[in-house]
Amino acid sequence: MRTLELAPPHLVHDVLGQRGSAEPVPGPLLRASFTARYSPEDVAVLRAYGVTAVLDLRSDREAGKLPQHLPARSGVSYRRIAIGDEASRPLPDNCATLSELYVRHLTAHGCAVAEAVAYVVEPRDGAVLVHCRTGRDRTGLVVALVLTLAGWDRRAVMAQHAEVVEAVAPVVARRRASWTAKGKDLAYFDAMNTGSVAALAHALDWIADRHGTVTRFLAAHGASPGLMSQAVQRLGSGRDPADTSSTPAPRRPHR
Repeated sequence: MRTLELAPPHLVHDVLGQRGSAEPVPGPLLRASFTARYSPEDVAVLRAYGVTAVLDLRSDREAGKLPQHLPARSGVSYRRIAIGDEASRPLPDNCATLSELYVRHLTAHGCAVAEAVAYVVEPRDGAVLVHCRTGRDRTGLVVALVLTLAGWDRRAVMAQHAEVVEAVAPVVARRRASWTAKGKDLAYFDAMNTGSVAALAHALDWIADRHGTVTRFLAAHGASPGLMSQAVQRLGSGRDPADTSSTPAPRRPHR
């Protein structure tokens, strides 16, 4: 996985990009955080990298506080599919762990999750950038389902998620310091920001237990039967199950 060079605090990762390659070939799927507006230089980097679509997974409240301005400034297509709302967003009295939150996304917002996956694998020229706020949990869940649908080995799916969790750790640490300064509930904050890798594993296990496969979960929530073939076409036919590195298997380049 390759990290794009944008100004802080932006973190954008090319999920299929080969880290350290002399001449990077942009992949079709990027995952990102969105905690501040992009500068004109950042917009230029994303457009030059081939981003032609943005999928925003934030709630109405989050998007209202910080609108996504990249599409308006660069001609990029934009779709917001909220995973979570005011009724289900985690609060100290209704959500105890990240594992619980991930499964809540699947149960309370399964149709939105399926719609988000369908948007990512939709045939298009260029890359799609997927983000929520931190770029870890909602984004991580959607990206994991997309990669699983495309045939990625579970260890590889988990490895890319763990890499992003590590990358966003400084952002989470700064947010925690802000909570401390405001006298907010640190126990709750820590519960909602600890164990993201285990939470994703739990969510994938939940899907396997309840639906058998990701494909069946998505179909149960309105996805079309051809979603898997679209995923393979966009992302390739998966990776070597023995390969847990960040180097993707050969794939059809996106146009």
